[in-house]
Amino acid sequence: MKITVYEQDFQEPEIKPKASLEQYCKLMDRDVSLNLAKPEKLIPRQCLGCHSWAGHFVFNKSGLSFIECPNCKSVYVSPCPSDDALTAFYRNSESADFWRAQLWEETRDVRRQKLYGPLAEWTLSTVDRYLPKACRGIDVGYHSRLLLEELMSASGPLTDIVVTNPVADIECSGIKVAGVQVRPTKLTEFQQYG
Repeated sequence: MKITVYEQDFQEPEIKPKASLEQYCKLMDRDVSLNLAKPEKLIPRQCLGCHSWAGHFVFNKSGLSFIECPNCKSVYVSPCPSDDALTAFYRNSESADFWRAQLWEETRDVRRQKLYGPLAEWTLSTVDRYLPKACRGIDVGYHSRLLLEELMSASGPLTDIVVTNPVADIECSGIKVAGVQVRPTKLTEFQQYG
């Protein structure tokens, strides 16, 4: 078994300036409390790691209860907002808008240089090592437009990447990178891109 270490060469304030991050956190806390933490709209959830229902309460943040699984030690929210509520939150909340319009833009260059460039290099070398015939990638993450640009600008094995997260059309709006297809998709419908 080979172990690969990915080392990040940056200080946290470089990619998350303190004043902007503090403003974002205040907006996020308010948005979660007002829009997501409505008891009548929350649904019980089992552990996402091992599917156990035996979790116990560990803390509360913004009106949401965080549970720790005694089996695998995962920490998760339960009861939690529905997938549709979370998608609406990432599409419409003031904190998400602030992240995209200010924090993301303010740190674009340093994120490309210190975070997404090295991550793309590591990802492509891992794909080359373990899946040398792979040519399609599927991105289910968020805030990764710069990663997509870096992955597709490098001379690597990927010629096609499908971006499938539920708010991909917002996160990747205006992206003009050959080989990148933006298809907003619920995670429950993900298997159709296999």
